[in-house]
Order: sequence, then structure tokens, then C-alpha cells
Amino acid sequence: AARHPATAELQQLATDVEQAFGQLDRAAEARERELTHCRRVFGVQSQVDQTRAKLQRIMASAQADPQPGESLGQVEAQAKSTAELQHLLLAQSDTLHQLREQVAACAADQAALDPAAVECLPVLAQELQALDAHRDEANGLLQARALQLQAAVETLQLLRETEEVDSWLAEKLKTAGDENYHDMTNLKGKLQAHESFMVEVQAQEPQVRAVVARQRELDEAAASCPPSPLSPTSTATLGAEPLQVHLQALIAQVQTRWQQLLATGQDKGRKLAEANQQLEFGRFVEDNALWCQEAETALQSADFGKDLASVGHLLKRHEVLEAEVQSQGQRMAEIAAQSARLIDAGHFRAAEIQQMQRNIAQRYAAIAAAVAKRGAQLQQMDRVYQHVRDVRDELSWLREKEHLAAKTDLGKDLLSTNNLVRAHQLLETEVAARLPLMDQLGTT
Repeated sequence: AARHPATAELQQLATDVEQAFGQLDRAAEARERELTHCRRVFGVQSQVDQTRAKLQRIMASAQADPQPGESLGQVEAQAKSTAELQHLLLAQSDTLHQLREQVAACAADQAALDPAAVECLPVLAQELQALDAHRDEANGLLQARALQLQAAVETLQLLRETEEVDSWLAEKLKTAGDENYHDMTNLKGKLQAHESFMVEVQAQEPQVRAVVARQRELDEAAASCPPSPLSPTSTATLGAEPLQVHLQALIAQVQTRWQQLLATGQDKGRKLAEANQQLEFGRFVEDNALWCQEAETALQSADFGKDLASVGHLLKRHEVLEAEVQSQGQRMAEIAAQSARLIDAGHFRAAEIQQMQRNIAQRYAAIAAAVAKRGAQLQQMDRVYQHVRDVRDELSWLREKEHLAAKTDLGKDLLSTNNLVRAHQLLETEVAARLPLMDQLGTT
């Protein structure tokens, strides 16, 4: 077939088109690679800017509100916020690592980059180094902040525990300081209640020791910590006073109150026991006082008998009283011994006990003297009535013998006269024998 006159020209045009298309395709591919690399570079630049902004916000947050709160809830919220910032900072550290890898990859393929993009690479590397330093600074602040807040949390927790212990001590000091031993009623019950109270106090000692030891540990931990990058004014406070200073003062108060509670409790226990001893001593004295009252009533009697028989009866009753007085003397000695023991032991009512002992001893001495006096009086009356009886007996004997001596019968013969003489001689002998008794009765 005949060729078209324009065939050769058309073929040349097709070849030219194909070559032009190939050049365009290669140019497009090269352009695409350049744009891709540039986009990567400028994308890194954008991420660097974003990371810088995030680090700035983290740093601003780390530096904001440097003062720990005054309450445990506030400090715990600050600690939670700090932990969240540390988490965000850790995420930015991962981002910075990825950006450094991307910058390194871009630098390895500089031939495919636009000159403007190539010029950005060193700047990006420097910016990443600055961001690394910025991150490290923020990390140091946040770590110091976390340690500070943790210490504040522990201090506030200890403060709360110490305030509870201090409040408990203040309440127990009121109980220990109640001088109910002055009221002598139900002392045994009060003693038992106080013993239970002291058991409760002793059970609290580990808690008191724990808060003191914990405060010492916090002080030692604070002293061993390295210098903090935070401002010195960022320490925890309670009002206008540093928290640690306030806690130390409260711990000192707890220690003082604890010693006061122990001393006051022991003193109250001793005085309750002494009051109970005084109560028992007083009952013993009262029992003896009742005897004294009965003896004093008996001694008030003006009956000394009307005759020898009634005086004898009174003497027998008085002998019983004398025996009681002698037996009571042993009780008086026991009262004196008990009183001396209580006084020597430093009893807080030594003066009252001494006065009780003196009073009962004086009553007993007066009773003993009165018993001796009444006994002497009864003995005197007994002797009087015995003398009266003896005189009456002699008078009766005299009347009998006077009748014999007054006889006028002189006998009718020798035998009868001799009999009368012998009877008279017997009478004279009997009279002579009665003369000493007569003399005694005359001199009594």
C-alpha cells in the first residue's frame, strides 16, 4: 500500500511527543521527590515549633503555683497535676527522639532537597538541642516539684496524725486532772476506772512514739536531700509559718503533754489509792470512836452503889470496862502505827490523818483516866460499905457480949461459981482477941 506523504513527519512527531512525555514524567517525579523531602523538612520544622510550644506550656505549668497548698487535699491535687505534667514531658521526649531521627534522615538525603530546605537542617538540629535542654530543665523542675510535694503530703499526713494525738492528749489530760479523789464516795470504783484509764493511756504510747519518730525521719530526709532548683520561698507553709516549723512545735507540744499525762495520771492514781487508805483508816477510827462513845456514856453514870452488894455488882461491870480499855489500847497503838505509816509515806492528807489520830488518842486517854478514877471511887465505896458492915457486925457482937457481961449471977456454990469464972475468963479472952479489930475499925 502506498504510504501517506506525511507518515514520516507523523512518526517524528510521535517520537518527539514520546520523548517530551518521558522528560515531563521524569521532571514530575523529580519535582515530587523534592516536594516530598521539603515537606518532610518543613513538617519537622512545624513539629519542632509545636513541641517547643508544648514544652513552654509544660515549663510554665511547672513554674506556676510553686507554693504547696496548706491542706492535704490541695497538695495531693498539686502532686497529681505534677505527675500529669511529667507524663506529658515524657511524651515530648519521645517526640524529640523521633524528630532527631527525621532530621538525620533528611540530612542524609540533602541532594533531593531544595536549597532553602537544606539551609533549615542545621537550624533544626540546633533547635532540637535547645529543646532537649529545655526538656531537661523542665524535667529537673518537675522532679524537684514532685519530691517537694511528696514531702509536703507526708508532712501534712503526719501533721493530721499528730493533731489527732494532740487532741486525744488534751482530752485525757482533762480526765487525769479531775481531782475526784477529794470526794470520798465510791473510791474503789474510781480506782478501777483510773486503772482502766491508765491502761488506755499506755496503749497509746506506740502512737505517740511513732509520730515523734516519723517527724525525725522527715527532718533527716530533708537534710539529706540535694539542693533543689525550686525557689526557697516554695516551701510548704501553714498560714504565715513554715509547715515543718509548725509540725516541730506541735510534736514538742505532744511530747510535753504526753509526759504531763503520765505524771498527772500516776499522781492521780497515787492519790486515789491514798484516799482509799484514808477512807479505810477513817472507818477504823470511826469504829473505835463508837466504842469511845459507849465508854463515855457508861462513865457518865453517877451510880456508885447503895450497899456492899450493889457496889460489888458495879465493880464487876467496871472490871469488864477496864478489860475493854486494855484491849482498846492495842487498837489505839494500831491506829497510831497506821497513821505514822501513812504520814511517813507522804500522804497528801497527812495533816488530816494526824489530827484524826490525835483526836481518837485524846478521847481514849480521857476515857482511860476516867475509868481509873471511877474504879478508884468504886473501890473506895466498896471499902466504906465493908467498913460499915464490919462495924455493924462488931456492934452486934458487942450487944451480945454486953448481955453476958451485965449478968449479976455470982453462983450459989463453989461449983457454979467456978463455972461462971471460967465463962467470964472465956469472955475476957474473946474480948482481948477482938481488941485489934476494934482498934482497926476505930482508925479506918
